[in-house]
Amino acid sequence: MEILRIVGEPLPRKDGSDIVTGNVVYGADVSFPGILYGRVIRSSIASGRIVKLDTSKAKEFPGVKAVITAEEAPATRFGYGIKDERIFVNRIRYMGEVIGAVAAVDEETANEAIRLVEVQYEETPGVFDVLEAVKPGAPLVHEEMETYESNSTVPSSWKPRFGTNILHEVESGRGDLEKGFAEADRVFEDTFKTRRVQHCYLEPHACVAKAEADTITVWTSTQKAFIVRSALAEIFSIPESSIRVICTKVGGGFGGKNGVRLEHYAVALALKTGRPVKMVMRRDEEFAASAGSVPATIIMKTGVKRDGTITARQVKFFWDCGAYSEGLPASNRAIHDGTGPYKIPHLKVTSLLVYTNTMRGCPFRGLGCPESTWAGESQIDMIARRLGLDPVEVRMKNLVTDGDRAATPGGEILEGVLAKECLERVVKEIGYHNRKSLDDGEAIGIAMIYKSPTSAGGAVSSANVSLHRDGSVQLFVGSSDVGGGMETILAQMVAEVFGVEISDVNVVSGDTALVPFDHGTYSSRATVSSGLAALQAAEEVKNRFLEIAGKVLEEEPARLMVRGKKVFRIAGGGGIPITDILKSPRSSQKSLTATGFANEDGKKGWRFGAQAVKVRVDRETGMIHVLRVVSAQDVGKAVNPPLVEGQLEGGVVMGLGYALGEEILLDEGKTINSTFSDYRIPFAQGIPPIQLFMMESPLLNGPFGAKGIGELGNFGIAPAIANAVDNAVGIRITDLPMTPEKVLDALERKA
Repeated sequence: MEILRIVGEPLPRKDGSDIVTGNVVYGADVSFPGILYGRVIRSSIASGRIVKLDTSKAKEFPGVKAVITAEEAPATRFGYGIKDERIFVNRIRYMGEVIGAVAAVDEETANEAIRLVEVQYEETPGVFDVLEAVKPGAPLVHEEMETYESNSTVPSSWKPRFGTNILHEVESGRGDLEKGFAEADRVFEDTFKTRRVQHCYLEPHACVAKAEADTITVWTSTQKAFIVRSALAEIFSIPESSIRVICTKVGGGFGGKNGVRLEHYAVALALKTGRPVKMVMRRDEEFAASAGSVPATIIMKTGVKRDGTITARQVKFFWDCGAYSEGLPASNRAIHDGTGPYKIPHLKVTSLLVYTNTMRGCPFRGLGCPESTWAGESQIDMIARRLGLDPVEVRMKNLVTDGDRAATPGGEILEGVLAKECLERVVKEIGYHNRKSLDDGEAIGIAMIYKSPTSAGGAVSSANVSLHRDGSVQLFVGSSDVGGGMETILAQMVAEVFGVEISDVNVVSGDTALVPFDHGTYSSRATVSSGLAALQAAEEVKNRFLEIAGKVLEEEPARLMVRGKKVFRIAGGGGIPITDILKSPRSSQKSLTATGFANEDGKKGWRFGAQAVKVRVDRETGMIHVLRVVSAQDVGKAVNPPLVEGQLEGGVVMGLGYALGEEILLDEGKTINSTFSDYRIPFAQGIPPIQLFMMESPLLNGPFGAKGIGELGNFGIAPAIANAVDNAVGIRITDLPMTPEKVLDALERKA
């Protein structure tokens, strides 16, 4: 076995000192002489049409340099999944929809200009609940859906139901569902609900656009620089080669920074004024009009034998995507992950993505997996209780292991599965078998976590690697580091290949003019996909270098190796510095460069884990106190253990908020808790002790065996808490979040 020097070591982040000293550039930090400040004009109704839009007072206000509305902007349709959007609108589909934009010499002037815009609306009936939206005769959010096209940049098989609010309906399964239910001794059907939550990244959306000569440059906080470039090119009918998108330091994304939010407005204003334009979203805009998760109503029907063996499972998802189609990935992911990490011979999943007159839903740390895990892992415990069985034993009986078929339409054969090992670890560490000794009101809950590989067609990663004659290495990668330390991890991989230190590897990421194409940083794919691309390029450069070294040293390249910036003969002897090889008269190379590519492979990267919580429920107040969390997750290979730990721990904390308090509250489409003081995000002092176990089952075709791990940490927390609450006080909550009010109501109904 090869001994690794760099990979697996707990090295500091390459950008760590710059981040903590403030020496990095976020979107709001970019500035130029003569820069203008842009703001968007948002609708004050949720459904209707503009009858009159008077911008004359705003245009005449001192310091205002431009006001743009739909009449002066491109009418091109665009969209993340389906082309259902326009840059500015006259038809209003959610409260806070953008109807225009202004640019002024400062923020105060821009804000005043917005207040001076006069708008008259003709309101129309809206639909705000997903189950109401699918009923016959419900008001249509998009009356002209049959004229829309799918977006080839985000490949998908679009299956709309025209004349309704169902923009995408997909169904898949395996086996004979009716046979599976007939073989069951009991069949249980339950309904679960989740609510729209906000990503709560600390850095709001921010960008700067600058138009000069034949080039538009956009500095922005994004997870997908190339997707933003494609959208801008489409909206403004400009070649992609004329647009440069530079990803600034990203202060968190979690799926909320996948598409265009402010960039197209900034570009429109920059083109109009001929001056650079900066736009920064206010926090109330983030909560009320940016994007949230894609909440779901889930109907789950499961057939089981008396001993708990699952014979069949049918799941129906109703996804509320809000006014636009960015929720498409979550609805498609449900087809693969909706039935859970179990051996299920007969299954069927139906997933409906539904328009409502609310702000858009978009990917949220898991692409539909938090919702499906909430339903599936809650129902496992409910079934066990109804049958008088132990829920851990029911899981162990049904969990997949090596050689089993995944509960997906394709029924892929699994390998390297540590699901049972993860469950055993959390059961042991949480003290599950001693649970009867807990105090009154205290209990333990368990949940599995699971995600199949991302296999979206066209999701390509690329990387360029150059070895310079001073022994330094340059890595250009198209994905963005959104806070998880991707640049450090990729630098470790490349440093391992060349036998240099991580400080010898310089990383440039997320600049479309410098780096090769990458589909983006999402779905826990960057370490694996970008890592594979970087390794492919690095290995090619190393092999070419060893060929040169072989000529210089008169040795077979296969008998040489690189370590510590030197070339050694495997047979032994002193090393020759890389610089001496490249500067040798026998070498015509001043630097060596190669490009690597990685495409998504649906047969790789299955991820499993388990989570356990200990809670105390206060019967007087309804408060759920989480006393402890234990989480075990298969990480493949931890390239940088502290960074992996940070991702797993952050996921747990996000899961606590998702479970216990976070919800965007709407009243007829209007957000009524649009600040952090009103939105219940977890506070540091309220976080319980979190015990993490990084289980390693190296991914055969992964970069040094690594698997994507960024999302799973939050999946199982909500169902584990719900299961613990049921065990503690005998109530079952099926509607997130589990607020004190819901607990008290359930206790009263039980009494």
